[in-house]
Amino acid sequence: MAEPKQFARRSLLAATLVLIAGLLSALVVTYRVFAVVPTSFEAGSLSEFAEVGVYDRFRSSEAVWLVHLPKGRLVALNSHCTAIPCLVDWLSTENMFRCPCQNCGFSMEGINIDGPAGRPLQRYKIVLHGQNIIVDKSVVFKQELGEGKLSDSYIDMELSATPKTN
Repeated sequence: MAEPKQFARRSLLAATLVLIAGLLSALVVTYRVFAVVPTSFEAGSLSEFAEVGVYDRFRSSEAVWLVHLPKGRLVALNSHCTAIPCLVDWLSTENMFRCPCQNCGFSMEGINIDGPAGRPLQRYKIVLHGQNIIVDKSVVFKQELGEGKLSDSYIDMELSATPKTN
């Protein structure tokens, strides 16, 4: 007669643990779904990126490279390799990005030039708000689809630096 009580206690304990685990899982999923994660950030003023070159200020914190291209355009590149999600490095002596994990090479524009990466680095939306640069990582442009030519995928530095007159 003592065994049924023992069995009932174990069943109750097991059911309680399953219920608690289920509730905790639901809380984690709900938090991840509804957590507000900022997708855009202010990169600074236009004058901070006046020189042609690669700017690494947001490489680690936002996973973004800001690049002032020789063509006079400022772009925001995803700093993760497209082969595997590994942060790419800028090699100024070689004038290219290099993935240390897969040894993929990317041009200054983010175009894949060697290694197993099958596509270029993605571009993020980049716009001016006054003279401040805003990068919006929720809008992604895929260069392999020709989206790198869309106006919000770059800032024309030459036009933006010219004061507008009425």
